[in-house]
Amino acid sequence: SIRGNYLHQFLHRTAITGGYLKDSRGVGIFHLGKTKLAAWPIPVPPLAEQELIVEILEEQLSRLDAALESVRAVREKAAQFRRSLLHAAFTGTLTGHNPADGQLPEGWEILALDSIAEVRLGRQRSPKNHSGTQMRPYLRAANVTWTGLSLDDVAEMNFTENEMHTYLLEPGDILVNEASGSPSEVGKAAVFRGEIEG
Repeated sequence: SIRGNYLHQFLHRTAITGGYLKDSRGVGIFHLGKTKLAAWPIPVPPLAEQELIVEILEEQLSRLDAALESVRAVREKAAQFRRSLLHAAFTGTLTGHNPADGQLPEGWEILALDSIAEVRLGRQRSPKNHSGTQMRPYLRAANVTWTGLSLDDVAEMNFTENEMHTYLLEPGDILVNEASGSPSEVGKAAVFRGEIEG
């Protein structure tokens, strides 16, 4: 005899740990099939132990969910504080100025970005650059996050010597997402600090 909630927790844990992968098959979409799923070995302790296992699991998972919710709340508060801090820094409030009616603090001025920095667009990875003799790592919009660069998944493409001169990143370069499928992702910026060679 087996309790449904015990069976559910076991099957869920097996899926999370990738236990089904060795028996699944397919290309693109993997599946077990009824026969293999029906023969899947299930450890079945006495009913009292099943209930105890589920009780302990549910209590611990509930604590974990509460902890994760606290972390999410703290992250959201930190993000709000970051936005407020940045706003204060770039309106003069942080330094004790009072920019009433949208007036700039004394000594401040508005300048176009290209008057204080060199602005360049990146290069898209077209099919002709998927391979070649001078493959180099390149950073995509997906590598620029709200918390800095994410370098877990860095792709490569082919660059000529002239292109290398144009597109090679130097420590201190600022990368900005100038386009995205999502309006909320446009404008993310991160500093390249030489984390990747070439």
